[in-house]
Amino acid sequence: MADILADGNLDVDAVRSHFPALKQTQVFLDNAGGSQVLSDAINSIRTYLEETNVQLGASYSVGQKATQKYNEGLQAAADFMNADVSEI
Repeated sequence: MADILADGNLDVDAVRSHFPALKQTQVFLDNAGGSQVLSDAINSIRTYLEETNVQLGASYSVGQKATQKYNEGLQAAADFMNADVSEI
C-alpha cells in the first residue's frame, strides 16, 4: 500500500483502488452494513478458505497451520488494542 502516498500527499485514487467494490457504478455507504472491504482482506479470507478451513487444534499439518494463523491473528488484535490475548 505504499502507493497511496505520492510525494507525501495522499493519493485518493490509489486508496480507492484497494477497495474493489468502489469500482462499481453504485456503492452503498449508508451504514456499517455498507462498509467496503480492502482487497488485501478479501485475499486473506480467500486464502484461509482455500488452504486452512479446517478444525483448529487438529494434529495434522493443515490443522496446525490454521491454529498458528488463528493465534497470530489473535495476537495482532491484542497488540492493536494494547491488550492481552486473554482479553480478546
